[in-house]
Amino acid sequence: MFKKIFYIFSVVIIFSANILAAPKDFKEGLWEVTMKMSGMGGFSLPETKYTICMKKDNYVPSEPTDKNNQQNCKSYDIKVKGNTVYWKIECKSDGVVTKGAGEMTYKGNSFDGKTVIEQPEIKIIQTLKGKWIGECKGK
Repeated sequence: MFKKIFYIFSVVIIFSANILAAPKDFKEGLWEVTMKMSGMGGFSLPETKYTICMKKDNYVPSEPTDKNNQQNCKSYDIKVKGNTVYWKIECKSDGVVTKGAGEMTYKGNSFDGKTVIEQPEIKIIQTLKGKWIGECKGK
């Protein structure tokens, strides 16, 4: 019985720590994210926009998964200091593992940030800008 109570208590503490760890200026809801990729040997891609529902337990934006995209990315080692979030990212695609790091600062209804992904012969920089557009629909 003691183990069961300890387990439940531990889960509650971990969940609470996640919620309390959100950036001070973070606002839950639907966000429009604009992403620009550059640094690929001087080559840049056009801006892309997507919307994502972000809550206090997922305040690092991630691009919606494309069924045709075989790349599997995950964010980890997420740290918050004031209004800024820092994280590391790892992507796996066709047996190749790519790693990087990112940071983003929330400013009420907006955020600015970037992710830098480095491979032996290439460096990719993703510039992120976000704006809060309202409450999440149906979530």
